[in-house]
Amino acid sequence: MVTAPAGYGKTTLVSSWIEQVHCPTAWISLDDGDNDIAVFLGYFVTAIGSIFPDFGKQILTFSQAPALPPLSAIASYLLNELNHIEQDFVLVLDDFHLLTNSDIHVVLNDLLHSPLPHFHLTLISRYDLPQQLAKLRAQGKVRELRAADLRFSAAEVASFTEKALPTKPDAETIRILTEKQKAGR
Repeated sequence: MVTAPAGYGKTTLVSSWIEQVHCPTAWISLDDGDNDIAVFLGYFVTAIGSIFPDFGKQILTFSQAPALPPLSAIASYLLNELNHIEQDFVLVLDDFHLLTNSDIHVVLNDLLHSPLPHFHLTLISRYDLPQQLAKLRAQGKVRELRAADLRFSAAEVASFTEKALPTKPDAETIRILTEKQKAGR
């Protein structure tokens, strides 16, 4: 889980990490229109289906039906499908903070609290998430990066700007850049 305000490089960081881990990855860039459970399920299944073509065909049928089955049935079906995958893979949900639909949160919470050895979910958000993560944190099953982890120190700003700019920045410029980032601007 990567949580920080806009401009901290969350998406860039996760993209770089994905390139280094050499693990099959599906990526969903979320927006406000994905706040419907049926729409979200369609994207979720299609994304994982881009790696594992047989994944979730029944869920796609559910998501196109006039009425969805109960959330517990959807979560159970997804868990069953995910348990059949025998290869590690990553699903990235970028801009997760835009999803406010509690039905989506219920289904994802069920997935997060189930033993899925090959499914690695990476959430990128501007603020803390509503999922109940305390138990997973206590079990050491959640890795978190926050704004403080992504923020440049004054030494890092100086090093970067010395390499990137034609002239060496003065101490005041470095201080301003560092302070703006601390303020989340």
